[in-house]
Amino acid sequence: MSANDPDDLSGKLRPEGNDAVEPCPFCCRLNSPGACDACEHFFGSYWDGEIICSETFEEFATEWSDLGTLVLELEESLGKSWKQLLRLAILGRDASMLAQLEPNDVSATSALMEIVAFTSGPKIETDGMLSGEGHSVYVKDPATIPKVISAVGRIREKLEGMRPDDGAVG
Repeated sequence: MSANDPDDLSGKLRPEGNDAVEPCPFCCRLNSPGACDACEHFFGSYWDGEIICSETFEEFATEWSDLGTLVLELEESLGKSWKQLLRLAILGRDASMLAQLEPNDVSATSALMEIVAFTSGPKIETDGMLSGEGHSVYVKDPATIPKVISAVGRIREKLEGMRPDDGAVG
């Protein structure tokens, strides 16, 4: 086994007092996401269809929600569809990642899972009153998430300029 083989856990450091058992698929560090002890590649957990335990997901969810609110407003006031609004705003590369995702039809979790090439950790299932299932979510390049958040923000800013009361489009 190679030094970066995630199946070879021998010799891997575990944080003191932590039962870290999940190797990162990229750096092979043993993580314990439930104890908030994970490498830079750990993004959060995908649990019962939602992203949880993520430091940056709420920022994306806020941008996504704000974009959805604006799109609804523009669709009503301009009589244009989401795809027509994207074409009118001439958004180029930023819009290409969102063209198939309508902010008011797709949750922030579903959108981010579609946009970013996440790698999943092992599946976990729990029983009992608080049962559920999910897995950790890792991203190879941690800078990807802020870039996606910025792209959604840029799209929202450009679409804001299309409000009829701003005089940009009539």
